[in-house]
Amino acid sequence: MGITEVIGVSILSALVTSYLAYYFGFQRYLKQKTREEIKEYYIKDGIDKVIKILNKASFLCDFNFGKAMRVIEYLEKSLIDKKIGSEVVKKVFSEMRTITIAPPPEIYKIQLLIGQHQDLFAWIIKTLGDYSKYIDYLRHELFLEVDLYFQHSERFDGKEQMFFEKLKERTREGYKVISSNEPLRAHLLNLRIRVDEIGIFSMKDFDKKALKDKRIKEISKKMEKDYKKLKENKKINQKNKTSKEVEEFLEKKESEAF
Repeated sequence: MGITEVIGVSILSALVTSYLAYYFGFQRYLKQKTREEIKEYYIKDGIDKVIKILNKASFLCDFNFGKAMRVIEYLEKSLIDKKIGSEVVKKVFSEMRTITIAPPPEIYKIQLLIGQHQDLFAWIIKTLGDYSKYIDYLRHELFLEVDLYFQHSERFDGKEQMFFEKLKERTREGYKVISSNEPLRAHLLNLRIRVDEIGIFSMKDFDKKALKDKRIKEISKKMEKDYKKLKENKKINQKNKTSKEVEEFLEKKESEAF
């Protein structure tokens, strides 16, 4: 083989090597890019966003609950006159935070991870509704009740403690309702962790990995079980509440009769 052929073979070998390196490198780049796009759209802008919304709403409920209990405890102690007290209470209520809560459209993206589990979507929507309702109660209904106490204090003479106990009872009942949804956030977080562990590289992985993964199926099953239990407890509590209201009504009628 002459020098010309040797040089030609060397050049050709170098070109082939360079092309193969470029080709496989480009394929790895495309695969990585696809993975990042899927993670961005279906994970970060999907389940992560749902978790973020739930966490923010839960934090605001906790924050406002603390403010509400502080107001009621303040009223019970009656440390200063009602005029100054009214201003202090208004300031505390003004510090309460609000949030516009609506079911995020990103919910449907979770379907790719767990399949058709309507209970999960129903639970997410219910939880957001509970958060929104409780925040509105604390910021508006509770405020009006407290403001009524200051505006017409003569109506509460001798009944202050009973009034404060009722306020605490309703405030705690509402907080108990939103707290019953805490397992949902834990399940979504476990689902998020498992998705990271199995790795989603392409759309096919949703069918091959996510929907067939044993751990994800366990999480989904536990979600359904907890949600079913939550609904059953709600029915029981509602029944007990109705019975209690009927008893109180009858007792009130009996006392009025005498």
